[in-house]
Amino acid sequence: MTMPPAHNVSSEEDVRSFPASFAQQWLWSLDQSEPNTPTYNLTSAVRICIPLDLKALEQSLYALVQRHAVLRTTFSVKDEQLLQVISPTLNVPLLVEDVQSLPASQREARVQQVLIEEAQRPVDLAQGPLLRTTLLQLNGQESLLLLSSHHLVFDDWSVGVFFHEWVTLYETFRNDRPSSLPDIPLQYACALAARGAGGRKARGEPELLEAAA
Repeated sequence: MTMPPAHNVSSEEDVRSFPASFAQQWLWSLDQSEPNTPTYNLTSAVRICIPLDLKALEQSLYALVQRHAVLRTTFSVKDEQLLQVISPTLNVPLLVEDVQSLPASQREARVQQVLIEEAQRPVDLAQGPLLRTTLLQLNGQESLLLLSSHHLVFDDWSVGVFFHEWVTLYETFRNDRPSSLPDIPLQYACALAARGAGGRKARGEPELLEAAA
């Protein structure tokens, strides 16, 4: 398994913070009552049946994290208030493991082992990143892409948006063409700040990951 580079966190003066939503405060409290547990992890996997361009995959992952501020978010407490802390840049490493040399039965066993390990590995809400990605190379034509995150920044809706946009951006980088994804008009934390963390959600307000129209 190749080790990913350390993720880049911007200088302290570049980091922005916003009050957490009530839902995030509730999840944070539950998480703190059971520290270092994977109870609120969200793990998804997609099997890819085409040869992959690893460089384009890594470039598209970086672009996706830059596109969604919530993926660059950690959490901290200041003056007894829970804050979303957003770094302007963050490199979420793509961990790559090649299992092609294993016999078929051992290969599938290793896949299941990695899935279980990732699902059970806690997410550090203060240090981040709150998103982890793993690529298992099964053979020359088939790979398994694994996504792990925390419910504070990810939900079931987000999974679909994430994989859809990752595929779109992957094709963009692989074919060296401009992105077809429109800009996101309003990021999640900015929407919370605009209405107040405890206010009612407004029509058109983004989900954790917003699918731009």
